[in-house]
Amino acid sequence: MKGKIVVLILVISTIFGGVSMYYLQVYYFYTILDGSDPELKVTILLRKDKTTESIDFYDFKGIDADNSPLKYRSCFNIVNIRHIKNISIPVLDAVPITAPHWFSCFKAKDLGLDIEGGRAEVIFSEKDISTGIDRVVAFYPDGRAYSWHQLNNKYKK
Repeated sequence: MKGKIVVLILVISTIFGGVSMYYLQVYYFYTILDGSDPELKVTILLRKDKTTESIDFYDFKGIDADNSPLKYRSCFNIVNIRHIKNISIPVLDAVPITAPHWFSCFKAKDLGLDIEGGRAEVIFSEKDISTGIDRVVAFYPDGRAYSWHQLNNKYKK
């Protein structure tokens, strides 16, 4: 009888630990970024002098986390695409990182296929937003845009 109790305690604690770990990784550490926050801005890295410029956007949805700079993702719409294409720096090796399933506007697989197929363009938003991490923005001709953080050459080697 004592062996069954020990096994039951082990099974229950394993299930509790697994569920807790899943919840912490998928939900707990993320913060929802509010698009109505007046301090929220979307920037692009300018080709001419390597400074950043804020751009006009709307319908912003985003997530971020303090425990990893790679957890940032956002979806929004850009107002003046033609202007942005003329002044920005393109990214040649952009690969979107998947988002949690509950952040449904960011579909990394579809976005990656559109980038490869030339249906979406990717530009730098900020270089070294955190050590070794760049923020990039992918956008479509209709104004839809997506942003995420990715490793730069410092950590890719």
